[in-house]
This record gives sequence, C-alpha cells and structure tokens, in this order.
Amino acid sequence: MDILVIGCGQIGSRHIQSLASAKFGIVIYALDKSNESLQKVKIIFNKVENKHKCTKLIIVKKLADISTNIDVAIVASNSNERAQLILSVLDKFTPKHIILEKVLFNKIADYKKFEEIFNKINTKVWVNQYMGYEFSFLSKHFNSNDNFHMKVTGNWGLCCNSVHYIEIFHHLCGRIPINLKSYSFENEYKESKRDGYFELFGTIDIVSSKSQQLTLKCSQEKPELVKNIEIMTDSKKLLGSMSITIVIF
Repeated sequence: MDILVIGCGQIGSRHIQSLASAKFGIVIYALDKSNESLQKVKIIFNKVENKHKCTKLIIVKKLADISTNIDVAIVASNSNERAQLILSVLDKFTPKHIILEKVLFNKIADYKKFEEIFNKINTKVWVNQYMGYEFSFLSKHFNSNDNFHMKVTGNWGLCCNSVHYIEIFHHLCGRIPINLKSYSFENEYKESKRDGYFELFGTIDIVSSKSQQLTLKCSQEKPELVKNIEIMTDSKKLLGSMSITIVIF
C-alpha cells in the first residue's frame, strides 16, 4: 500500500508516526516544502520500533517525484493551501481514500465546489474529526433525548477548537440536526500560533432540533489553554476539563 502525507508539521508527523507502526508493509511518501519538517519526520519514523520489514519512508519535495499511484492521500497542510493541494492530488493520482484535516477550507465557496468534485469521483473522502467518539462514554450518563445544556468556557482557542466541542455535542444529541442560534465576538483578537491566522474571543450558541443547547465561550482574561466543560440536565450535572477530570452529580 502506498500512502502520501502532504504536510509534515505537528499533525502530519503524527500521521506518519502512526502509519509506521502498521502491522503490514506500507510505503509512506512524505511531502513538505520545509526541509526542517522533513528531517524531523525522518527522526520520528526511525524511532518507531518493530516496524514491518517492508515499511519504508520516502521523502519527496513535489508530487512529480512519485512514480506510482497512491492508495491513500492524507492532506495535513494548513487550510490556506488545502484546496489547491487536493486538486493537485486528484490531477495526478486516483486514490481510494483521501483524509483531510479540519478546518477544511477558508472560503465558503470551496465547500460547495469540493462537495461537487467529491460526489463525481470514485474516492472516499474523510475528515479527521474524532473527539465525539472519544467522549462516547458520556452517552451512558446523558441520553440523546435528555434536554441538556453543554457549556465550554475558558481560553481555549475559539476559532481552531470550536469544531471539537460541536462534535462532542452533536454526538451526545444522537447526530440530529443542529443550528447556529447566535454569536457575538469581542473587538480584540490575537495572532494564532500558526502564521497568518488569528484567534477571536466571544460566545457562540448552538441548538439542536430537540432544543438541546451548546454554549461556547472563550475569554482572553482566563489563563491560556484553560478548558472547562459543564453539561447539565434537570437531574444531573457534569463538570470537567480537557485534562480530563469528570465529576457527575
């Protein structure tokens, strides 16, 4: 199996680390414009013990360097480059699967454009959005029919991390339709850890079709990376943090 990982930063290198431990032989192509990132990926790959004897890592600087077809393409670049990279992959390869990182695109028009493209090709497209399933144990305490209110507060990165908490909320609701109810943002913003990106502060309210509620509030006066989670029904209350400590009353 031939797997391409585009973008070998923090997330891409984790993909490669995980792939290196596969129980069957694979060829991993690592592509990044940063020589520093590619060197770090080599180190991470070589540190993985008990790799399959047929598994190997091939460093490439451009797609043209790959002479075989790709079975799986993982696009772990930033969202600014993702649209063009997907088009470049589909222009050269016919992968069976494409795995994309969130947030998918910066432009709303790209969502519609790629929905149409993906519906026309014989490739399964996945978004690496996982946290709802890691928190599936909460379903033992909160039924999807419960009228609950979930709140996330602190200073945790409203722009880059809201999608994770929306995923947890959507999972607890039983995947029924959810809608944006209201939002308000502070006038101040700050530069993100990623160059060219910014973080906002404020509140987002979301409601399900059964009136379950999610409140996301990110305040810059709190210490950075503080994440408090609270889920309440008429009879239960959960308090926790992303550490994660869970207390159910």
